[in-house]
Amino acid sequence: MKQEQKIESNPILFLIQCIKKEKRVQYFVSFFTIILGGLFFYFSQGRNAALIIVSLILCVTGIKFFYDTLRSGEPQYYPIIKILSFHPIQIVWIYSILTENMPFGIKLFSKGRIVFKLENGEEYTISVPFKELKIVGEQLKKILPHASYGYSTEKMQWYIADPHLLYQENSKEDDKK
Repeated sequence: MKQEQKIESNPILFLIQCIKKEKRVQYFVSFFTIILGGLFFYFSQGRNAALIIVSLILCVTGIKFFYDTLRSGEPQYYPIIKILSFHPIQIVWIYSILTENMPFGIKLFSKGRIVFKLENGEEYTISVPFKELKIVGEQLKKILPHASYGYSTEKMQWYIADPHLLYQENSKEDDKK
């Protein structure tokens, strides 16, 4: 219930928190990759050339991933957060994607993403916890009443043809369906 109140008070701050969480995961993965590469290098002890190459590839990949995550900056300066805060009219279409991992029919976890499509053709995606996906969508409708919501192949065709067709006043017939 507390999380719901936080989302309702300011969905943009909640999205910033989601981006921060995603960045923490990226840092963890990059450190894990670097450490794994270092362990491979240490245990190869210069005898196995293939293991040395694998360890170097892991270390370089981890360092690059860490650098890219670090270079992306603070979440409040992300382009989609700036657009939501200062130029929300640029967002023409929003839809969510739910991914469920179910190996052998056993539900392990669910992951949600919110996709923002802009009038200039750009696209931004933010990972959002599955439980909050619906609440965030409802709150975004309040701060972005001009945007279209939900995915359909028809909306995708409209977006490809002309993103401006998805502004709410142009898509009222589609929303009634």
